[in-house]
Amino acid sequence: MDSQDATEKRIEEFVKMGFTNKEMADMLDISVTTLKRIRLSLGIRKKDVTSVVTDAELDECVMAYVQTNPTDGEVMLKGALESKGVYVTRERLQKAIKRVNPEGVEERKRTTLKRREYCVPGPNALWHIDGNHKLIRWRIVVHGGIDGYSRIPVFLKCSTTNTSEQVLKLFKEAVHEHGLPQRVRSDKGRENVLVCDYITQHALRGPGRGSFIAGRSVHNQRIERLWRDVYKSCLSTYYTLFYQLEDNGLLDICDEVDLFCLHYVLIPEINHRLNSFKETYIHHKIRTAGNKTPLQLWTASMCNGFPMISLMSMPLDEDETAADYGIDHLDEANEEDDAIIVNIPETNALSGNQLQELTANFTPNQKFRDANEACEYYKIVRDFVKALQ
Repeated sequence: MDSQDATEKRIEEFVKMGFTNKEMADMLDISVTTLKRIRLSLGIRKKDVTSVVTDAELDECVMAYVQTNPTDGEVMLKGALESKGVYVTRERLQKAIKRVNPEGVEERKRTTLKRREYCVPGPNALWHIDGNHKLIRWRIVVHGGIDGYSRIPVFLKCSTTNTSEQVLKLFKEAVHEHGLPQRVRSDKGRENVLVCDYITQHALRGPGRGSFIAGRSVHNQRIERLWRDVYKSCLSTYYTLFYQLEDNGLLDICDEVDLFCLHYVLIPEINHRLNSFKETYIHHKIRTAGNKTPLQLWTASMCNGFPMISLMSMPLDEDETAADYGIDHLDEANEEDDAIIVNIPETNALSGNQLQELTANFTPNQKFRDANEACEYYKIVRDFVKALQ
């Protein structure tokens, strides 16, 4: 692909991301006039980006998303549609939401959110990492990391272990995909110690410069805000369903077989939902960031030279300390005990032969239409495993 073809392809991608002519011209290092001429010659108009979908088809897409994410609003919904290649105007989307979910519109009008101040120079300047324990009752933990500048979730994974080895594995995978962050902020949980060792001993980072910042959870605002959306859009569904299974006598948290079967069926399902959430999240617009999406914030900065941040050791400003970096002193209302250690016992229920028989009859990583179908599958697997005992 020659340079001109590459430029034309990038323009098409940037238009789909919603960048303005001025922003695209700056990223491509060309004049706005040149950009407009290229767009005119290629026939790339903003209105051409919108998808050719009927109102009925749009309503069907909106209904499918609302059914699995009933608490999400317009911005997250738009991000979900765009992540699947469906682009519609805001006016059409708002009308579709009102047709499909008028009660949800009224409910969200009554909801307010306190915004927080935050400032880091660019992508990979600071990552926030943490573990979410909303499903810890069922020996399930979600580990996550988010880029503080762009709000892109660099990793988001559900598992049955809360070890430092697991966190380091996810962190290294994120570094391979997104690059090495300048600094990492976390709480004081022991599961983060290997990440601390990794970045403070890294040849491009090292100790004595705030490479790893451990503090109170209340200061880890980016990831704490992400957890709110993760729970609302994803984990709350399983939280409710797991309790329903307990109430119906179909799940006993003291029964190793029940927990094993729950993990066998639902862990892949939850991770599938988390991946879908990530794709939706990077396409949703952020009001406090000039209505840019996380993907736009990341892309624009990278096009303006920020890839080099991974290759340099950037010092803090003279008036900053590592302990204060990437937090907001105006919002410290919630005190949490960061010294709590969350250990997850290993679930051992089947012998090697029994596990082989299970996998031969029930394919791991099965995909389901929704969480309810996954729970029905869990019941079948549970009955099968009980019969093996």
